[in-house]
Amino acid sequence: MAEYEGGYDLLSYIDNLEGALRYAKKKELSQAIVKGIDEIHSGMKELDPLIQSENQEKRMKADVEEKLNELYLACKDGEGGKAMGFMRELRDRVNTLKTLFQEGRVKLVDKPLR
Repeated sequence: MAEYEGGYDLLSYIDNLEGALRYAKKKELSQAIVKGIDEIHSGMKELDPLIQSENQEKRMKADVEEKLNELYLACKDGEGGKAMGFMRELRDRVNTLKTLFQEGRVKLVDKPLR
């Protein structure tokens, strides 16, 4: 089977995570937030080889993009409470996607997991 070469931009997601991490450290947000962002970063790297179809790519975008942007902005603004919530939700979504993609289960939907 040929390797899927989609148009998603995982590198931009990882860049946003690294930016959120820099802001979290600069704004002296809790170590739990910093550790959680590190876990999401690792999870995103693990997702890359699991994305084998356009449906998986769309699923990832629907589940990750908005929460990642919200996490980035919360860290940039030094809003620890919001950042903690977005971090937890994003970490859960990334872990769920890894499980779904490893098992080959994915549905094409335009709305994120709830």
